[in-house]
Amino acid sequence: MQRRRFRTSLPYLLPSGTGTTLFYTAPFLVMLLYAFSGGGGLAALGGNHAFAVGARNTAVYLFCGIGAALLLGMWIALALRPRRFAVKLALLVPLMIPSAAVAVIWRALIPWESLWVLILLLVWKVTGVNAVLFTAVHNKIPGEVIESGQLDGAGGLRLFFRVKWPYLASSVFFAALIDLFFAWRAFREVYLLTGDYPYDSIYLIQHYLMHMFRRLQYGKLATASIVVVVAVVVITGLLFLLTNSQGKDVEA
Repeated sequence: MQRRRFRTSLPYLLPSGTGTTLFYTAPFLVMLLYAFSGGGGLAALGGNHAFAVGARNTAVYLFCGIGAALLLGMWIALALRPRRFAVKLALLVPLMIPSAAVAVIWRALIPWESLWVLILLLVWKVTGVNAVLFTAVHNKIPGEVIESGQLDGAGGLRLFFRVKWPYLASSVFFAALIDLFFAWRAFREVYLLTGDYPYDSIYLIQHYLMHMFRRLQYGKLATASIVVVVAVVVITGLLFLLTNSQGKDVEA
């Protein structure tokens, strides 16, 4: 019976499996081949100044930018509690304005090229999205749960961590993924601020990958790409475990 089902489903699974092999598995295997041959490997990145600077700046950019956006979005959701549609729409306006345009205006008005400019642009871009998401989840928390916590004497931070956080934890994970998506696209803003070869203070890992590609140094490119992928997977997994281990579902 199972063999018959397998033969029946094979014509539908074969195109999907072929596409996955050609466009995902095969390129990944080729990347691994380049990573550990032809000048690749972790040893090639160990003493590489450009990679070290890009990795350090990217880590600071992601940690400070995403962290500040999450904290500010949470504060807006809990302290200001935007309920009107017009207010929520205003929070989403930064999504409608290209960050590249803001970078050009910034360069024209304030010629300050620093990593903190990128962090400010990221916070400006995604804080509103985080606030709207957190507000929607916060409004779904049962009122009796909050009242019960208040009757038990919980207030301020204690009420937040003991009562509200378990319901908001899963939304924090989702918001962090959204912020990471927007943060990884910061290459355009850097290019408009400084061009192809930015200063060390604003040099990101994306620039290192681009330069290795232009120089046809595929070994270093593949190795750096694998390091980035592994770092993103590990950070995402830890964040998922941290938020979902304490999370609760809210009623629709």
